[in-house]
Amino acid sequence: MEIEAQDIFTEEWNTLIILDACRYDFFEKVHRDYLSGTLEKRISPGSCTGEWLVRTFPDKYDIAYISANPYINSYGIPLQKCNKKYNFSWRATDHFPLIIDAWQFGWDEHLDTVPPLKVNEAYFSNKLAKKTVIHYIQPHAPYLSLDSKIGSWRENKEIVQGKDSAKKDTLYSALRKRANKELEDLIGRKGMWRLRKLLHKEPLSVIEWLWQEGSVEHIYYYYEDNLRQVLSSVAELIKELSGKIIVTTDHGEAFGEQGIWGHPQKLRTPVLIEVPWFIINK
Repeated sequence: MEIEAQDIFTEEWNTLIILDACRYDFFEKVHRDYLSGTLEKRISPGSCTGEWLVRTFPDKYDIAYISANPYINSYGIPLQKCNKKYNFSWRATDHFPLIIDAWQFGWDEHLDTVPPLKVNEAYFSNKLAKKTVIHYIQPHAPYLSLDSKIGSWRENKEIVQGKDSAKKDTLYSALRKRANKELEDLIGRKGMWRLRKLLHKEPLSVIEWLWQEGSVEHIYYYYEDNLRQVLSSVAELIKELSGKIIVTTDHGEAFGEQGIWGHPQKLRTPVLIEVPWFIINK
């Protein structure tokens, strides 16, 4: 049986909840512990967030977008400047009239990411009346329950927190050379670090550490825990929402299948493009 394509505008909804990098099989396994509704499988238009955004939102929409993912930002920064691997000129401000940067003000210094409860707070503090997309960064790494005192992660964290000023200066010097000056001017030095941690080096370094020091089962454990934590927050959020609610994702995540790790672009591997489409029952 052919799986239907994920087209978010073929169905009516008031709130669309995005769980970044959510695999269908993990969602199917745990969702009943948190949500009530109907689960379907869909085919995402992209294997990474950039592809998904470009193909899902090509026009202008009267939609509010709350995002813990800095690819969707109110600064007018295009995808190609957020990620040097992208050649997309797409920028969120061309498509949404209201963007709330939960990735910036919801940052948790200890967790090195935006915890899901901060995304909930962003919704409630803004009292949005229009159609809304709510984009959590979990289950995408960093993993919330992982001890942050491991390997290079601990070293990077101590550098950022200023415990080693020499390394801190060296790190920021390297970042400035790699980063587009416009980005640093717009979101500041701390903002650059947060963007990098969320989308580039840090998630991969943690996965690599788990693979080298443990096994793929360790990665499964922390990934599932991230998913459970975000679903717990989603369950709390939807108690206060009205109208039709759909939970889905931008893409999946690969843990070594066919030699693939993470979610590279331009791949049609099942674990990357087969995604949950969950219609909430209230």
